[in-house]
Amino acid sequence: MARTTLTVPGSEILPGDILKRYPSAAVAEAADVDPRYPNSRTLIMADGTRYLCSPVQEYVVTRDVDDEPATAHATTPVLCLGPVETPADVKALRALAYSVAYELGRPAVWATNTDHTVTDYAAVYLTAASLLDAATLVLLGEALVADMDVHEPLTADEVVTCDCGLVHRHTRPLVDAQGVVWCANCLGDDACSWCGEELDTEAAEIVESGNGFYPVHAACLAGVRRDASTSRLHAAV
Repeated sequence: MARTTLTVPGSEILPGDILKRYPSAAVAEAADVDPRYPNSRTLIMADGTRYLCSPVQEYVVTRDVDDEPATAHATTPVLCLGPVETPADVKALRALAYSVAYELGRPAVWATNTDHTVTDYAAVYLTAASLLDAATLVLLGEALVADMDVHEPLTADEVVTCDCGLVHRHTRPLVDAQGVVWCANCLGDDACSWCGEELDTEAAEIVESGNGFYPVHAACLAGVRRDASTSRLHAAV
């Protein structure tokens, strides 16, 4: 069994779940939604407290699961792809990787050649939806064949801001049924690339190593600098 963080509607909260909004006690009983009161569901917590939730609103919960997919872990990197034919292309690709690492709170690697196994990555992000060079097209094709998530650049209208203030200019955060934006940090889905613990994005340091950017705790930065290698950075590079 492994503990993982999930985002589920109130109708799918299970006994044993721990709500991020009520972390002091696990759910002991989860009553079915009463047809007379379709907009609420009663949860009985392990400490005896009754907690009313909305069946349609999404909640962040910690749950014991049999197997946690490797790609679900926040230290699994994403791969950034784009043209690399000119210095300006490379600069744009590197900038995208930095921004994605910051917004997601997870490592982001930018590819300048085909020496990557795309299935080692959690998702693919593109600097451009067209004008891709040969190397990018090869990796993009492999990602599509593997049915991976491929994210094209956001338009200005698609940029959103989480209530915590984090602006998503390159990544799509969760938006719940009420229209509330949840960034990875607020969901608890980010992690330090050095120690693997949950990360505060605003207080994180973004370390560049090779063709990758790695979010780490400020307190872990000294450890990163002491180790000349990147072997302890949790990334598939």
